[in-house]
Amino acid sequence: MNLKDALDLFLTDYPKEKRLSTRTLSAYRKDLEQFLEVCKPELPLENLNADSVKHFVEWLRQGSFTDASVKRKIASLKVFFNYLEFNDHILVSPLRKLKITFEEETHMPEILSTREVHKLLQAPAMKLKELEDDIKKHPQDAKLKRRWFFVLRDRAILELLYSTGMRIGELSMLNNNDVDLTDKTVRIYGRGGRERLGYFASDDVKKILTIYLNERRKLETEDNAMFLNRKNSRLSIHSIENIFRKYVRTAGIKRHITPHSLRHTVAAMLLKNGADIRLVQNLLGHASITTTQIYTEIVSSTPRNTLKDVHQRSKMQVD
Repeated sequence: MNLKDALDLFLTDYPKEKRLSTRTLSAYRKDLEQFLEVCKPELPLENLNADSVKHFVEWLRQGSFTDASVKRKIASLKVFFNYLEFNDHILVSPLRKLKITFEEETHMPEILSTREVHKLLQAPAMKLKELEDDIKKHPQDAKLKRRWFFVLRDRAILELLYSTGMRIGELSMLNNNDVDLTDKTVRIYGRGGRERLGYFASDDVKKILTIYLNERRKLETEDNAMFLNRKNSRLSIHSIENIFRKYVRTAGIKRHITPHSLRHTVAAMLLKNGADIRLVQNLLGHASITTTQIYTEIVSSTPRNTLKDVHQRSKMQVD
C-alpha cells in the first residue's frame, strides 16, 4: 500500500469510527494531502520513516506557515500514523521517537474595548426596535415577525457569548433545557466531554433570554436545539460566525475581530476586575491553567459574586 491508498482508507474509515464533524475531517484532509504532496503519494508505506516527517516539517518552516499551523499539521499526522499502526498497516508510527521543537511564542489575544462591546450588543438591539415599530404598523405581516424572531435570536447569541465567554461550538450545541433562567446559569458541554456551568449575572440578559426562549418554544420543530436556522434546525458554527461578522459590520467596528475575541475579552475583563484565576479557568473551560495565565493573575471570589461585581454586562445599558 502506498501513501495515497492509505490516506483514502483513513478518510473513509476513521470518520465513521470517531464520528468526526465535516469541519474536522476537512482539516485532516487538507493537512494530510499537503504531506502527500511533499513526500509523494506513491511512496510505499514500508518506506515511510522519521526522515519523511522531518522533510515535511522543514518544507513547512521554509514556507509561510506559523508554528501554530505546523503544530496542527503534525497533530494530524500523529492521528493518521496512529491509525495506520493500530490497523497493522505500518509497524510503528514515524513520530514515535521523533522530537520536534518549537520556539516559545506568546501572542496577546485580541480583546475588544468596552465601547466596542457596547456597540456590538447595541447593533441587534437597535434593529429589534426598528422591526417592532414596523410590526406595530403592519401587525399582520408574517415576514416582519419572522425577521424579528431571528434578530432576537442574534441578540440572544451575542449576549450569551459575552456573558459566559463560551466557545461558538459550545453555543451551537446548546439545547432548550440547558438554560436555567431562575439561577441564571447555562449548562455548557465543552471539549473532551467536560461539562461546566456558565453564569449570566445581568438581569437584562435574563430578560432577553426569557423572551427568546418563549418565542423559540412556539416553533414547530422536533429539533431541541436552542438556536435554530431558517430551516428550523440546529444553527451551525459557520452560521454563528457569519452572524457575528454581520453585527461587527453593523456596529462599525473596523478592525478584524472574531467570536473568540469576545471570549478573550471576557477572560481579560474578569481577571482585571478581581476574579480568581482558577475561577476564570473553570468558567471558560480551560483544560490547563497555563491558558488562563495568558491574561493575568489575581485574587479569589465566587462565581455568582464575581459575575455580579466584575462582569461589565451588569453595568452596561443596552437599549
